[in-house]
Amino acid sequence: LQGKKYLLVYLSASWCPPCRFFTPKLAAFYETFHNSHNFEIVFVSQDRDERSMQAYFHNQKYSKLAVRGGEGSHGDWLAVPYEQAKRLGVTLMQTYAIQGIPMLLLFDLETGELVTRNARDLVARNLDTAEGFPWAGNTDGEGLR
Repeated sequence: LQGKKYLLVYLSASWCPPCRFFTPKLAAFYETFHNSHNFEIVFVSQDRDERSMQAYFHNQKYSKLAVRGGEGSHGDWLAVPYEQAKRLGVTLMQTYAIQGIPMLLLFDLETGELVTRNARDLVARNLDTAEGFPWAGNTDGEGLR
């Protein structure tokens, strides 16, 4: 993460159809914009077992989700080890009042502050342009207390 300004934390799981639908879009967004917009993505699995997490991350049984620029459905980004991801997922869900997945949180790495917890919708709306990234101050549908 050294030298990166932003971190997108992606909570997702292989058993989740909306996750499997969004993941290749996020991978394409990453491939197109991660260098020019100075961000990295970290995958935090919400899978029920490590084997499912690894298969999903490395695209072993989800080959239909393969996207340009990466061999796996998740593209060329980082993943939290499974056991740590389980604990981190619980912490993130409690801290940011997350009700479900997929969830994409955007943090400013210089300040450690959450920029938006609505990054999934913002990526989907700006898939080809990354318009407005990092979407600072966007609270559309965030529901933070």
